Amino acid sequence: MATKATEEGADLEQLIGAMRDDIAKLTEALTHAFAAKAHGAADAAKEGFEDVLGRGRAAADRMKGEAEDAAESFHRVIESRPLASVLIALVLGFVAGALTRR
Repeated sequence: MATKATEEGADLEQLIGAMRDDIAKLTEALTHAFAAKAHGAADAAKEGFEDVLGRGRAAADRMKGEAEDAAESFHRVIESRPLASVLIALVLGFVAGALTRR
C-alpha cells in the first residue's frame, strides 16, 4: 500500500510538473502574441502621427504662402495709393483711440 501511495504521489508530481511546463509555454506564447500586437499598434500609431504631422506641415506651408501673398498685396496697395493709405490709417487710429478711451 505504501508503494501504491508513493507511485500515486510520483504520478501527481509528474502531472503538476507537466502542468507547470504547459503554463510556462502558454505564458510565453501569450507574451509573444501580445508583444507582436503591441508592436503592430505602435507602428500604426507612429504611421498615423506621421500622416497628421505631414498634413499639419502642408497646411502651415499653405497658410504661410497665403500670408506672404496678402502682405505683398498690402504693400502694393500702399505704394500705389500712399495718400489714401495714410488717411485710412489715420481714421482707423482715431476709431481705435475712441473705442479704448471709454
